[in-house]
Amino acid sequence: MGTQEGSRILVLLFRPGGLTLADIMKVLYEERKALQQRLSGVERAIEAMSGEAVKTVKKASRKISASARKKMSLAAKARWAEIKKKAK
Repeated sequence: MGTQEGSRILVLLFRPGGLTLADIMKVLYEERKALQQRLSGVERAIEAMSGEAVKTVKKASRKISASARKKMSLAAKARWAEIKKKAK
């Protein structure tokens, strides 16, 4: 918590006339939200500077039908048969 934010909270908490508990909780929740946003920004900056933010793109897997796999298998077997035939 920076000095300005902390001072703001203290001033609100101890100002004459006082605040209700609900008012104090509202101020504290707002302060927490602001700090989380600042921290998030700092974390993004650290990631960007250290190279951790580099995202890998996952290649989408393609679905191949059973009949297509069968054709591929038969074609591969035929190629190997031809290679073995020439090797003899």
